[in-house]
Amino acid sequence: MITLQNLDFSKTYTLEQKVNLDDPTDLYKHGMSKFPGATTLLTASYNPTTRKFRTGLDVNAQEVLEIMDSAKKQEAINLITEVKKELEAYYGTPGILDSTSSFWDGFGIPITVGRNRETFIDLGGLSKTLRPSLNPLHKLALIVIRANDSIPISKNDASSPNYRDCQFVFTTEEEETKLSAASVKTDIARSTQLGKLFGDDIQYERAWEIAYFLGLTPKKDCSSDKLQEDLYTATKEIPFAKKFIAACALSNEEILTANIFKRAIKLNLVKYNGTDKTYFRGGINYRQTEEDSIELLKTPAMATELAQLRESVLKKSKNVKQF
Repeated sequence: MITLQNLDFSKTYTLEQKVNLDDPTDLYKHGMSKFPGATTLLTASYNPTTRKFRTGLDVNAQEVLEIMDSAKKQEAINLITEVKKELEAYYGTPGILDSTSSFWDGFGIPITVGRNRETFIDLGGLSKTLRPSLNPLHKLALIVIRANDSIPISKNDASSPNYRDCQFVFTTEEEETKLSAASVKTDIARSTQLGKLFGDDIQYERAWEIAYFLGLTPKKDCSSDKLQEDLYTATKEIPFAKKFIAACALSNEEILTANIFKRAIKLNLVKYNGTDKTYFRGGINYRQTEEDSIELLKTPAMATELAQLRESVLKKSKNVKQF
């Protein structure tokens, strides 16, 4: 994929901290990924083999050479040549942005976290945004960031495993508008499903099983009010709300089958073979993941195993207060 063809210079890119839930510093609890006052410097990476910097402005870069379609390759070369010429005119020195130029030894993009969790880019002055259509330096920074995969340039990109440990993310007004609209739809669907479970005709058993299915592990004697409160609170978070809505689309039998398997694991009736990387019970082998094992358990061929597993779970769970 060609860097410049994937960038829209007409947009304004706002930098935010990307919260990581598995951050050992627990900064995510405060909606942060970096401590206030911390500074991060982004640069163009250097390839010692090719003796080039990864700039996003090299017509002979590997990603350009790998384009098989000659017309698309020429289009990419023309675009890179045009943008590079434009940016070099800003510096007043032709060739200064060559991938072998010493310019890149001193080029950096400082990112600073303020006291109020605000995130700033320091390119001749602190700014929360990059405006590539108005500021050549902002355009160059965006190109280098994208070429080096330093920061995802959208929240959609941020979900990629490639950015799992990334501490920042760019977003645009257009993306935020779409996300906001999607959030509203999700919230409406979430409220609808909660209403079905806890309306005039409370579906306690189904609500309990859904809560267990989603990992909330409600107590056996949990009151309907407590169950409603737990689901209401948990589904305030959009990702969890989406999982809740998906769970509500499942039949009672599908949820019960999944929960039988989940309980069987907690009761040590179903175990995991670390060598074969497979779940098993006695001489019955399941699959490598919990999700795939549950799908297998739903098949007609596993009807007898499902019945036996349900019986074993019910028998053993009578002596367990919580599972």
